[in-house]
Amino acid sequence: MRSSVALVLALSIAACGGGKKKPTPDAPPQPQADAAPDAAPACTTPASAGTIDFGSYNANTPDVIWKAPVTGNLGASGETFTYQLQFYGGIETSLMGTFDLSAGNQANFSSCAICLLALSTDVDANGRPVKAYFQKSGSITLTEDPLTNQHLVATVSNLQMQEVTIDWAGTFMSTPVANGGCATFGNQTLDHDKVPNAFTCTHDKWTDGSSCDCMCGMQDPDCFNGSNAIAGCTNNELCFNSTCETAPANDTCQTAVALTLGTPVTGTTIGAPNNYNAGLEGMQCTKYAQVGSDVVYKVDLAAGTAYQVALTMLDAAYDGSVALVGPGAATLCDANPIATCVAGSDTALEGGDEIFTFTPTTAGTYYVIVDSFLPPGAEAGAFTLAVTAM
Repeated sequence: MRSSVALVLALSIAACGGGKKKPTPDAPPQPQADAAPDAAPACTTPASAGTIDFGSYNANTPDVIWKAPVTGNLGASGETFTYQLQFYGGIETSLMGTFDLSAGNQANFSSCAICLLALSTDVDANGRPVKAYFQKSGSITLTEDPLTNQHLVATVSNLQMQEVTIDWAGTFMSTPVANGGCATFGNQTLDHDKVPNAFTCTHDKWTDGSSCDCMCGMQDPDCFNGSNAIAGCTNNELCFNSTCETAPANDTCQTAVALTLGTPVTGTTIGAPNNYNAGLEGMQCTKYAQVGSDVVYKVDLAAGTAYQVALTMLDAAYDGSVALVGPGAATLCDANPIATCVAGSDTALEGGDEIFTFTPTTAGTYYVIVDSFLPPGAEAGAFTLAVTAM
């Protein structure tokens, strides 16, 4: 399987999952016998890779990717490219040793276990790289299997890369472009672990499984587990986007901010711990667990009147939810599970609005909980909230 991370990184230089089918390892694609091959382009364009960085790891495929910016003009003036070293398991019997990048499985992107690419950061209407270069010749020596510990220790020798088209939507076959570009990357000595360059704390703290290490330049993945202790912040702070954040004042129902009907307010869940979850996942409420950062508002509603609750203008990376609890005192929220959630919404994805309507049968004070399906280190953000009589 070829992970779609190869394509995602090609498009956004980010990590994702998925799968890509490959030809059987012992049957790499062969040229058509009755077709004269195009003349190979001369590799006259000098190019080199900049500072190498970790890209992604997918244990399901498995695959691991490192990346670097390309220096050298591989396209029209102003075009930029990203160099990638992609490694895939289940193809070669071993990923240690010296490999000819132009032979066997390595001869085509659809079948390679060791895939070296230069991909344009410009994309087409389908989000695919406008231009791609794939290994044409050269060799790589791996002294450690890159998949075992996600550690790249390699020497690349005499690397040449030629312009190709790639069937991103189907077979992932790479086909040389007639009279296309060809670049000489030369030799490289590489040694990089699985820790991104932006992480400024010692590498042993990255995904150590025991603590969320904050203030380290980028978010430690351990922060995505809401049960991990937080290092680098005070007892009253949470880590979000590698920054220690203080909880908003309306963190609980007891400190809920009063809403005026028809008047939108802005707020944020950044820095708020998870106080409310059990009881919000019911079918009459949000329908999903709510383990994220939450803040609370309160509003007086009349019986028999229809109201719209609208959570809008969310940060693009924030997948928020909203629940309505009541009527009664703030202690309703202290029940575990909460037994009085009467309506809610958690249907959209990141940046999407959450809107529902509700007609109370009992007048009183209701509590609007803004929450999230994902834990505090993974999801939080700003929003606009309004409760309006219809």
